[in-house]
Amino acid sequence: MKTKCFKTVVLPLLLMVGCVSLSSCSSDDDLSAQVKLSDLLDIPFDQDEEITDITDVTWKLYGYGDSATGLIRKSKSLEYNRMNIITFSKDGTLSGHSTSNELFGEYTISGFNIDIFTFGGTKVGEVSYLDGYEFCESFRLCKKFEITNNWLKLYYNEGKNLLLFKVLK
Repeated sequence: MKTKCFKTVVLPLLLMVGCVSLSSCSSDDDLSAQVKLSDLLDIPFDQDEEITDITDVTWKLYGYGDSATGLIRKSKSLEYNRMNIITFSKDGTLSGHSTSNELFGEYTISGFNIDIFTFGGTKVGEVSYLDGYEFCESFRLCKKFEITNNWLKLYYNEGKNLLLFKVLK
């Protein structure tokens, strides 16, 4: 009886409140959702040219990294092209989208340091089963950046963590 109840009542409720599939209901510690940063950086880039400038490129969040372990936890919104993206313009403004909101702000760059001194967005609540809120909170803390093999790494938390972006095609 308990199994039948779970299948007919609880499981459909779980799917309705945020889990797109059973596999997406796993915990953040799920190792299948983690990849080694070094493995990603070794993949040859598939753009026509090497990107060396942070500006005028639309960057798509790939995941959240731990600098000490070199592990990247893939973003829950990775498969959605219009979610968790950022474009840095040459005029010092930035724009993009989280999972639910349009984003905007201002930044300055000095060497490999970045100062995001204005950052905000529209006020729609973020989708609970995706990571828009985490993206916004982490992004606003970024202080350093690096581009390697067409991947953008934005470091925050005194360099202990990073946001990893790929070029949005």
